[in-house]
Amino acid sequence: MSELLKDSKIYQYFESRIEEATKDLANFEKIKYFALLERDFTQEAGELTPTLKVKRDALWQRYQSRLLPFYVD
Repeated sequence: MSELLKDSKIYQYFESRIEEATKDLANFEKIKYFALLERDFTQEAGELTPTLKVKRDALWQRYQSRLLPFYVD
């Protein structure tokens, strides 16, 4: 599965789907960056609260290497 996530065709497919889904939104509302992950977020992994809200601090700690390029030019 991880080899599929590194395939540029797979990334381009999701990028085109996101662009199509957000075509009617203002530019500031559109998704500009995204990363494909191997699995969904779970409560068991400490990434979601019992009410299924995202624990941003936990995700930052776990995926910092993937998120940091989104914030640096």
